[in-house]
Amino acid sequence: MVSDKLKYILSRMLGVQRMVKNKLPDQYAKIWGSNWKYLIVLDACRYDYFEKVYKDYSIIRTGKLEKVYSPDSTTIEWFERIFEGRKVDDIVCVSANPYINSKGIPHEGFNPKLIVSRFYKVIDIWDWGWDEN
Repeated sequence: MVSDKLKYILSRMLGVQRMVKNKLPDQYAKIWGSNWKYLIVLDACRYDYFEKVYKDYSIIRTGKLEKVYSPDSTTIEWFERIFEGRKVDDIVCVSANPYINSKGIPHEGFNPKLIVSRFYKVIDIWDWGWDEN
């Protein structure tokens, strides 16, 4: 049984989520409604932190930084929602996240084959570019 206090907290959280969603551009619409040559999505990168440092990197300064509403909060669900039913066989996915890998290696119960098979190529940076330090 869910307590009244928990119901109240959850309803407030959902209300705030709806309010934020309505005020920010939709990420799905921005991605598929734009004519982009390079799309850089930083998985698990908080906008407020990135906004403070992105100007320190000259290659990024030429692009446009924009806060958007994400269709999901986890990598797997985000990829499924963004790329579901889309023809992306002309896109190279550079992945620093082992969930999205070209080797078809399941990670924590998720098999990436269905997602990564849609791309022209997946480059597994997580496999060779990880630095424990």
